[in-house]
Amino acid sequence: MFKKVFPYAGLACVLAVTTIFISQTRADTIFVTGYDSNQVLQFAGDGSSTLFATTLLNGANGIALDGSGNVFVSNAADNTISKFTSNGTGSVFATATPQSYFYEGLIFGSSGDLYAGNGNEYVEKFSPDGTSSVFADLGAGNSATAFAFNGAGDLFVSDQAEGNIFEVLPNGHVSLFSHIDGASFFGLAFNSSGSLFAADYNDGNNGDGKIWEFSSNGTGSLFASGLSSPTGLAFESNGDLLEADYASNTIYSFTPNGTQSVFANTGSPGSSFGPSFLAVVPIPEPSCIAMMGLGVVSLALGFRRRG
Repeated sequence: MFKKVFPYAGLACVLAVTTIFISQTRADTIFVTGYDSNQVLQFAGDGSSTLFATTLLNGANGIALDGSGNVFVSNAADNTISKFTSNGTGSVFATATPQSYFYEGLIFGSSGDLYAGNGNEYVEKFSPDGTSSVFADLGAGNSATAFAFNGAGDLFVSDQAEGNIFEVLPNGHVSLFSHIDGASFFGLAFNSSGSLFAADYNDGNNGDGKIWEFSSNGTGSLFASGLSSPTGLAFESNGDLLEADYASNTIYSFTPNGTQSVFANTGSPGSSFGPSFLAVVPIPEPSCIAMMGLGVVSLALGFRRRG
């Protein structure tokens, strides 16, 4: 017998068992925008989907969730941002600003402000009431496309026009994080180890799409290739990377070592959905499930709060 403590945020599970196997299943909820179909699909962890929203969508593109579970979607065709409650009821959150060209990726900061790529060189910031301001200027010729925050709170911005990835400090200071000649960067996502992953559209209609992995110093290495217009990226709670493959109407899953599999199909290649960006709602704090072989063993459970 031994006692094992599994710490989670705010809670720890103490198990007194002989042999422990922790069973993990996909339980995240995944939202995916359909650029061509003007829809948002909601996926369960097993890949099954339901239709979440169809109204107030016009070139459905970037997607992000706020702390209350509301879903925000950028619309490239009419340059608006729509807000949906958890039951799919929609309203217009923001309309075009003088700086915007067409809205792309979205992300929420820790303070509740919404950041939007506007298709031009600017990163726009929206307060919770929809008031907009320019947060950062990437420089003429660049195209603010998608985002990811690192653990320090710095905002990383992809550029589909020039193959750049920028790092923006909380005060709006912009610096070049990395550059790949010929790349067209879309979705960004950090894994739990702090590596940044970037979707490279790269004429992906010809199967030339890629995913790059960047170390903290900006050095890039090829993580996956042979993709068809990769756009959105997001990590699941289990550490797998999800990729929206626009031209093939597929959502792929990659294990940390790069093994690729199909998570879900959103239609046949060339059909009208066109997965664009993804947002993952993590699973709740995990319960403690212990198994011996194929049978469940009795548990002595104790719970204590940290601190």
